[in-house]
Amino acid sequence: MPKAERDLRRLAYCGTCKSLGTLFGQKSRFLLNHDPVFLAELLLALAAGPERASLDRAVSPSASAFRSYHCLALPQVDEIPLELKIAASVNVVLAEFKLHDKLVDAPGLQWRIADKVFSGCFSGAARELEKLDFPMPEAFEWLARQVQRESAAESSPSGQMLPLDLSLLSSLAEPTEMITALFFSRAGIVCGCADETAVLLYELGCQFGRLVYVLDALEDFEQDRRKREFNAVRTCAGLSLEVAVLPDSARSAAVAELAGCLERIVDCL
Repeated sequence: MPKAERDLRRLAYCGTCKSLGTLFGQKSRFLLNHDPVFLAELLLALAAGPERASLDRAVSPSASAFRSYHCLALPQVDEIPLELKIAASVNVVLAEFKLHDKLVDAPGLQWRIADKVFSGCFSGAARELEKLDFPMPEAFEWLARQVQRESAAESSPSGQMLPLDLSLLSSLAEPTEMITALFFSRAGIVCGCADETAVLLYELGCQFGRLVYVLDALEDFEQDRRKREFNAVRTCAGLSLEVAVLPDSARSAAVAELAGCLERIVDCL
């Protein structure tokens, strides 16, 4: 694609990364994840409108701190568009949720150290989102439900002889769906989107959260087995830890689920 278009596409990634550094310190940039970058790209595109004014401003020469060729240069707080501030804050909060999940699955020393190292970043990001009326208590409630549901599913196999228990998978994925939907929708409202757009962002976030949850489980199947950690696809397929390879029937069912999510995401876009 043309260089100008590449710069615009790169902005969401580099802009979120650099905003992390400004708002929460350089170490927080290690937490950068593609999921909030997707939110940043959505919000910037919505803010830009037909003329993409917000994107053009952010990659102009006066905003060189956002450019990818100077990674250590950080923007001033007042230079950061609201869309990137939100994406950076959501990035850190979701990283905290992921770390919490790791501490439940495998409470090893490395995760306890990470929790201590990034605790200031986590509390700072939560405060930023609370200022914008993000539903943080509800998000933490859904996180607790996810831990409960995964624990119950692992200790009580469904016993169904199916390639993949989609009903159970829906129950396990629901907390991630809801957290993502709540964050995407609220982000749109804060950035001035119309009500109908916020509704679409809610549905898009729901489907994106489901896609991420299933995709992570599918990609991490072998790694989770080696580490003896919870894996949603393995559990929904009724497989023991001794099964080293996911059967083709279960993999096909998971891929079909992902394809359905992707189709609905494209409809929302």
